[in-house]
Amino acid sequence: MTERSETRSRFPGAVILVLVTLAVWQTPVLAEAATLTVKQRINFDGPGRWDYIVPDSASDRLYIARTDRFMVLHPNSGKLIGEIPSAPNAHGVALVKELGMAFTTDGGSNTSTVFDLNTLKVITKINVGKNPDSIVYDGPTKRVFVFNGDSNDVSVIDATKRAVIATIVAPGKPEFSVADDKGNVYFNVEDKNAIARIDVAALKVKDIWTIAPCEEPAGLAIDTKKRVLFSGCSNKLLAVINADTGKVLGTVPIGEDNDGVFFDAAADRVYAATGDGHLYVISSNANRTYHVVQDIPTAEGSKTMGLDPKTGRIYVPTAEFGPKPPGAKRPPVVPGTFSVWVIGQ
Repeated sequence: MTERSETRSRFPGAVILVLVTLAVWQTPVLAEAATLTVKQRINFDGPGRWDYIVPDSASDRLYIARTDRFMVLHPNSGKLIGEIPSAPNAHGVALVKELGMAFTTDGGSNTSTVFDLNTLKVITKINVGKNPDSIVYDGPTKRVFVFNGDSNDVSVIDATKRAVIATIVAPGKPEFSVADDKGNVYFNVEDKNAIARIDVAALKVKDIWTIAPCEEPAGLAIDTKKRVLFSGCSNKLLAVINADTGKVLGTVPIGEDNDGVFFDAAADRVYAATGDGHLYVISSNANRTYHVVQDIPTAEGSKTMGLDPKTGRIYVPTAEFGPKPPGAKRPPVVPGTFSVWVIGQ
């Protein structure tokens, strides 16, 4: 008590400084304390498997790739708003709200479908590379980057002109991608155990970083403030990577078959979904060491996910599966069992 009183009299601002310092230091701890739970399970009609899922709370919509089409639904009721036809192996969708349109990746037809966000009517189809998969929009340049898994290249679309303006050779098979809106687009190179960085202005790959011990990276997310990338690896790891140097800062153990990683800037957390039925909630301490703070059981096959940054809700698609036929890569989805789990606080 004596020392504290003396400190206050000699340094009147010190107590305030200490309190502020403690508050800043405690922020990661408070973030870790929050617990997420499954809030809702919504059943959706329609056959087929699924891939990427994109929530949009501003328009109260949920975009889901479903084998040969993109479903647009109300996220709470599950009511179908409309569908955008695709080809077999529909993968992803990039929303370009300032232009009132969206771009898809249609793996089976080597095209990107452009549709109107208000009417959901198809505007045009753009020819891209072979088996387009991941897709990302770079706002400052109004360019859409389409990552082609079978031709090992990137088709760059001018969103205003709705035309391919460049093709960038990739150093291997591209997987998921992210943009930092500061002149860089990053993507996992699955068969090279690496991450590549594209210079958006020059339209070329300027860096290729090996990210050992990560193997066959798929899901990818970015914390643009801390300049950190998070890459989901097939060998049950999440790699944490410096977005400016490519240095691997550490790894976090996760489950197998990851295809969805997202960073929640508001909560300062990373989420990783794995096909063996887990959603991992990952946070960092004051030393920026990342670790799992919660393991939420989901269901088999739930390897992709979508994050609504406004509401903090996480959408995890799943279904029941039948016996796998001889020679097939995956078991079939039991009709009528496709659903999306909504996870939040």
